[in-house]
Amino acid sequence: MRNQQRDHWDKLSNLPLNASVIDTHDTLGSKNLYIAQLRTATILEILDEQRRRGPILDFGCGNGGLSQGLATSGRFVVGLDISKNLLSQTKRRGAMDGKACFLQYDGNHIPIATNSIQAATTYVVLTHILEDTHLKQLLQELHRVIMPGGHLIAIEQSTYRRKLNRETWQCRRPLKEWVSLLNSADFHVGTVKLLRYGRFPTTFLVRLGCIPNFMFPHLHKAESLLGSFFGVLPWDYCDTLFIAQKQ
Repeated sequence: MRNQQRDHWDKLSNLPLNASVIDTHDTLGSKNLYIAQLRTATILEILDEQRRRGPILDFGCGNGGLSQGLATSGRFVVGLDISKNLLSQTKRRGAMDGKACFLQYDGNHIPIATNSIQAATTYVVLTHILEDTHLKQLLQELHRVIMPGGHLIAIEQSTYRRKLNRETWQCRRPLKEWVSLLNSADFHVGTVKLLRYGRFPTTFLVRLGCIPNFMFPHLHKAESLLGSFFGVLPWDYCDTLFIAQKQ
């Protein structure tokens, strides 16, 4: 199964950079840009608050979009991904001033020493782990490499009820299931926050290029505010922030 998933991501590497790792159907690229900016800004803000300067593990780094943001901020980042083809595309992101290195992940063991990483980040990576037993093993590996007191900062897709799609390699889980899995790997979950709705009406306007880039931060605040009031809706999914600490 892991070989099939690796083949799936290898094939997507031929698409434009953001499309290959976010939304393959976003032909104009506006929606993917909005999501990429939201992802990077959110994670950098948290790392700044925690005063984490590195090393940072970008797990499931794909072609290096988040890694580039981390490196540009002056942090040293280790990007790890299952797809060799996606990793080869990191060169298209431009120079990262020697602040990043990229490694291939075998699907089982993270090739990093125990207690050596200040923080690990993911963006819709754990969502693509279909089986809970495999996900728990992965979370235990992430727990192993993070220093005591360090954090896993994960943005993953949550739903009202579990939704499994084997064709797209997605398992969207309810908030309680995400928290339970993180706890089962000995993480302490301190923050759970809804960042954006997958089918928010303005998302379609963003996709069509009708909302200019300078409005993106304001749209993000609006979506996050609505998420704090309404939670996960039965017909939608949410990009959800989880901050979990290794005690």
